[in-house]
Amino acid sequence: GPRAPGDSASPLPRDLVWSAVQRALRRFDVAGPEQLRSFNPDAIPETPLVHIANNILVVGEHVVRQDYLEAAKHWYDAEISRTPLAEAKTALDAWADLHTGGLIKQSAIVLRPDTVLVLQNALLFAARWERRFTKASTIEKQPFTRADGSTSRADLMTSTRPYTLVAGPGWRALRLPYNGGGATGGPTLAMDVILPNRVISPADLPASTWGEATAALTAATAEQQVALKLPKLDLASGVMDLFPVLAAMGVDLGSLDHIAEGIDATQAA
Repeated sequence: GPRAPGDSASPLPRDLVWSAVQRALRRFDVAGPEQLRSFNPDAIPETPLVHIANNILVVGEHVVRQDYLEAAKHWYDAEISRTPLAEAKTALDAWADLHTGGLIKQSAIVLRPDTVLVLQNALLFAARWERRFTKASTIEKQPFTRADGSTSRADLMTSTRPYTLVAGPGWRALRLPYNGGGATGGPTLAMDVILPNRVISPADLPASTWGEATAALTAATAEQQVALKLPKLDLASGVMDLFPVLAAMGVDLGSLDHIAEGIDATQAA
């Protein structure tokens, strides 16, 4: 039944699901975040690294509901701390730097005199392909079609070998396992690549596509010979305002009285 948000004794489905996800992935994590200080993005580990962390920083003497903090700690394994406003930026930056292995050194949040609380999330992922692409098989500056039909040039990693390949209404999906993901006895980590049959943005496919593709790939019992061309991708860690993204997804943050009385969400980045 419904509960007041923050009531750790009566979890919502999202609390249970996220807690289970974190527990399942913990076997790929470091023993403690201090070990991330030696993380080197140019030396990808032989076994996958998946580090997920949540942090709540209460600013100044603002009063935050205790049941919210207890639920965040219990179900999301959140770190909880309090610091004066003058020291909050330093604390947020240090946390981001540590939990991203030094890849993101500063928090994107701009602190204001009326800032009550900041919630931080970090995800650090590093893994090698189980079947590695070679530099010699990369074809440079090949035509690549964007979702709007325009073309550009991209370096394509290529491979012709057996892969798990499935198809559904308007799409095909391929599974690329990571090396060592099943070494500890659990399922292997993998990237599922979903390609629309016609030139559209994958975001225009029905929302059910992702679950259907994952289920079909997991259920598949045989591999097929596939000629794969996959563009190299480089993601930079620039600051992005997430409020328009949340609005486009239909997310309404609504009342935050379960966190603290009379507060609103003013930034998401």
